[in-house]
Amino acid sequence: MGQGLFTKIIQIASQCFGISEDLIIISETSTSTIANASPTAASMSIDLYGMAALDACEQINRRLEPLRKQHPTADWVSLINIAFFDRVDLSAHGYHRVDPARVGYDWDKVCLDNAERGMAFNYFTMGVACTEVEIDCLTGDSQVIRSDILMDVGKSINPAIDIGQIEGAFVQGYGWSTMEELVWGDKDHAWVRPGQLHSRGPGTYKIPSFNDVPLDLRVHLSDTNNKFAVHSSKAIGKCIVEKEQYNF
Repeated sequence: MGQGLFTKIIQIASQCFGISEDLIIISETSTSTIANASPTAASMSIDLYGMAALDACEQINRRLEPLRKQHPTADWVSLINIAFFDRVDLSAHGYHRVDPARVGYDWDKVCLDNAERGMAFNYFTMGVACTEVEIDCLTGDSQVIRSDILMDVGKSINPAIDIGQIEGAFVQGYGWSTMEELVWGDKDHAWVRPGQLHSRGPGTYKIPSFNDVPLDLRVHLSDTNNKFAVHSSKAIGKCIVEKEQYNF
């Protein structure tokens, strides 16, 4: 899906075990291994699966700790071989969920202070963009010359993946704000069935292309702390870094 989910999970396991990423193999989940896995959605994948993977790795590390003390010079492969013949359990089931006591929002509550309704999200991923645009006053043609984006992504697990997500979200928001248009069946569009959305895909409206990407696109990551997610990171899927944040 382009989220970099597998890559980040491998990095989390690699850091926890203190081994090379080449020694880690990851596969897609299925109900034969994880009975109640949740879908990858709402930019929660790294938060949930990353913490669950870290939990499982830490369980295995605790079982290996006595052997590490007995064999301080053993490398990872040798240590695992020793653990196998010593009948140490080398599998673990990690689990994580967002604290229900922290997240909860009462949509029906009437109050002056919105904070009294509760927390709708575990935390917020914030960003700001400054864009230089050149417009031809005769033809109306426009070109984005340069864009600078600053995003607070906590402590990024993989900056390359996160920057790619931010760039994609920016261009998506640019298209939504300047060239995409929703055409509904109403009195102004009598040729469309009443109440039906006509522009439901790239065949009926323009979306950004490579030529619409800013000539100079600079993404800066703000290095902050976030105690509510794995390794102090923040969710970076385009569900969070979405087009609404980049309205022109």
